[in-house]
Amino acid sequence: MNTLIKISGSYNSCKNSIKKLIKDITNQINKKNFFAHKEKIIDMSELTYIDSNLSVIIFGFIKSIVNASSMFAVNFKIIPPKQDALRQVLYKNNFCRLWNDKALEDTHKTIIKIAEYKNATDCIESMLIDFYELFRNLKMSENDIFKFIEYLGEVFYNCFQHGNSKSVYFSGQFFPQKHELDVTIFNFGKTFKQNISNFIRDEKYISWAFLPETSTANSLGMGMFKFLNLLKEYNADIIIISDNEIYSIENGTIKDEIHRDINLGGTLLNIKFKLDEYNIIKKC
Repeated sequence: MNTLIKISGSYNSCKNSIKKLIKDITNQINKKNFFAHKEKIIDMSELTYIDSNLSVIIFGFIKSIVNASSMFAVNFKIIPPKQDALRQVLYKNNFCRLWNDKALEDTHKTIIKIAEYKNATDCIESMLIDFYELFRNLKMSENDIFKFIEYLGEVFYNCFQHGNSKSVYFSGQFFPQKHELDVTIFNFGKTFKQNISNFIRDEKYISWAFLPETSTANSLGMGMFKFLNLLKEYNADIIIISDNEIYSIENGTIKDEIHRDINLGGTLLNIKFKLDEYNIIKKC
């Protein structure tokens, strides 16, 4: 059997770590003769740690590869991590469905399980289930819960409406001790550059999309501006990777950088919502 991807080491929700994960996977995919063998191994045995929400990135890549090869009768074998603690996480957050195993119960109720959505309506309905109970337990008002879901829903709407995504992958993790809620959204649709390059001559496409007065022919800008308001309201950090552009807001500092050593054919968003010592989402 031929090893298509080997994923090893440790990954967390900081910018450099997320960039490394994407780079590690895409570099391996690009170097392989995908159809040279009928049997493929995706080896995760040496993966020692990954934030639960970030594992949706690996999940999305694997699903896209399997879907793309379905017509060529390619067989895949996925080797799970050796680390027992990490295996337990992947059984709790629904990652294990990739090797057709049954998920374990998350007794602490801190994991938002990995999901693959085919339209924005399903995303919104799922968020109403996932977030309502969690936020009510954090003493968040009902109006704020619905507003949070509405504004985050703008991202999913953009993925399907403007990105022409066939699937959007989503997961989350609540960290009570760190007072933090992390969510990851991932798709292989049109990039910010593909959507916006006809409107501006610049490489900083994500920054342009967040401006209130900008929009494409189908109002891309306004939806992202509403989403930016949600980030500001809850003092959130964000990392967006699309094509070779990385946009970040970390501790109030905004950066929009071009990285020539990566090229993501889609868009990734990783968001950290900061909570206070009572685990209530902060408002600035």
